[in-house]
Amino acid sequence: MCKSRTYRIDYNTAFKRALNSAKRCFNVQQHNINDGYIECKTRASIWSWGETILIEVNSINSEQTKITIESSPSAQLIDWGKSKENNESFFSIFESE
Repeated sequence: MCKSRTYRIDYNTAFKRALNSAKRCFNVQQHNINDGYIECKTRASIWSWGETILIEVNSINSEQTKITIESSPSAQLIDWGKSKENNESFFSIFESE
């Protein structure tokens, strides 16, 4: 599941906030501010074998940045709502900072 939102903040601020938010929600595997991506994983649970999450940060202009998060199950076909939950958790934390 993929979800995007646009914010009125500069790229560097958005990337740092996205990275901090990702660290609070997921296990960050790698990130690159120059390429604008953050790769994460979640742990397996009773509802899921875990998810793979990609967060992309793209500058629209000097004052606007688009954040896109894509969450997909790692080893199963149905995610039982976990991807939607991951997206909502990330954006909730991002917007509260």
